[in-house]
Amino acid sequence: MAGLLLRTRKGVLDQTDQAAFDALKGRLAGGTAPLLVHLHGGLVSQDSGEETANRLMGSGAHAYNVPAPWEQVYFIWRTGLFEQVFAHWRDLHDNDRLYRALLERLLGFIGGKVTAPTGRSVAGEAGLSPAEIRARLEARTDAPFADLDAMAGADRRGRAAEVTELSRFDFEQQLSAILHSDRDFTEAAADISAAIAPSVGRASDHGDPRGGAPMLARLDGAVQAELEAQVAAAPDGAGGRAGLVSLGTLKSLVSHALKIGWRVYQRVRTGRDHGTHATIVEEILRELYANLIGGTIWQGMKEDAAAHFAGGGAGAMLLDAIEAAAKRPILLVGHSAGAIWASEMLLEMARRKSKVKVDLVLLAPAVRGRLFAEAIAAAAGQIERFRMFCMGDARERLDPVMGKGTGFLYPSSLLYLVSGLFEADGDADAVDAPLLGLERFRKWQGGALGPAEDAAAGAIRAFLAGKDHAEVYAEEDSGAGRRSDGRSHGGMDDDTGTLESVATFFLP
Repeated sequence: MAGLLLRTRKGVLDQTDQAAFDALKGRLAGGTAPLLVHLHGGLVSQDSGEETANRLMGSGAHAYNVPAPWEQVYFIWRTGLFEQVFAHWRDLHDNDRLYRALLERLLGFIGGKVTAPTGRSVAGEAGLSPAEIRARLEARTDAPFADLDAMAGADRRGRAAEVTELSRFDFEQQLSAILHSDRDFTEAAADISAAIAPSVGRASDHGDPRGGAPMLARLDGAVQAELEAQVAAAPDGAGGRAGLVSLGTLKSLVSHALKIGWRVYQRVRTGRDHGTHATIVEEILRELYANLIGGTIWQGMKEDAAAHFAGGGAGAMLLDAIEAAAKRPILLVGHSAGAIWASEMLLEMARRKSKVKVDLVLLAPAVRGRLFAEAIAAAAGQIERFRMFCMGDARERLDPVMGKGTGFLYPSSLLYLVSGLFEADGDADAVDAPLLGLERFRKWQGGALGPAEDAAAGAIRAFLAGKDHAEVYAEEDSGAGRRSDGRSHGGMDDDTGTLESVATFFLP
């Protein structure tokens, strides 16, 4: 039977799909056919979601090959387009002098504090001069600084790297001196200052407003307001107001840079980093460009998942239809952020004290550990069979989030980016947030993540231990239902071994 596409926006079913849903409801009420519900990943377009659904509902190596008489339902939940975010990110890297100066200086400085097994700094071992750092970024390879991570022991699983021990005062003194002497950084600050107050800037001495305006526009709104307030408050001085304005802007930007550098240093020291390059990028974006690079989109997508189970939500409507019908096998498959949707469904089942039971399969789940732990605590008895298919950590680290050929922007998978940047909820634990699909968090010992996350991790480990072969990490071939060779986060639902393994859930 052909699959049914149900399109939603903010959790509500499109009116154009209401008749098709009503027909599904009637079929469920009139029979006992098993039901597959597939939830695609987040941050994809409607066209992409529909293309994936049409592929999966078909036949062949890249489809589920769902047997009759199964019903197939594919939710197309419009979760926000990431293409615009990626375009902003590319523009930032290619055209923003402030961003590039910070990235290059921090790569050299932090790399110089991390120690390789030889006892030398990893920057020294790799020969990372400023010219070499720039050359690697301009070469536009997928893993321009993989050697730094290899020398530091990237697979530390919560263990701190060997670093040069510095007090915060000494750390900031050293980094401040580098930034104040860096021509690209200081000239970028002057240009931004001139863009804020064009009347006090001239290209010859105190900045060029034409170059500064786009850099200013890319900065987070709060940073812009801070710089504008600093400029407005600058007094006239003996050296002229222009000089004081420019120096004030430089001082503010150096202050932000020191916060970025210290956070990176602390994450490396405590094992909460994602590799030198990835962590520096995450912390620059967090501090200076939060509005530009997607965090609000991710939070909105999580709210969208929950909205499906509010009053009138499409997920709640589906549960109503299932509960009103005869008992049947139900397979719930969630890819990436689809695991968030699935977790919200489990929570709704628990709130209703529903008697519905499901088999649950997750592909590269992007759900926060705490949310999944809450879902299984509430509804573990309603999950009959469970399995998740993920990439191993080595593959996650070398899966550029924007696709092949873009690792110079960010070298690792969407799960790493979400963990390091998007899972912000107002507390320090949001940095390096444990996600269910990241293998590294399965390996950490108790006490490493903080009380709330450790409790969630313990509950998840206990749940997984009680399920048959609950975890499959690519590259694995352990027999029927336990094969996966997924090589990218987005491609987990297109891997032949993974799809064949999911298909075993169609059997009794």
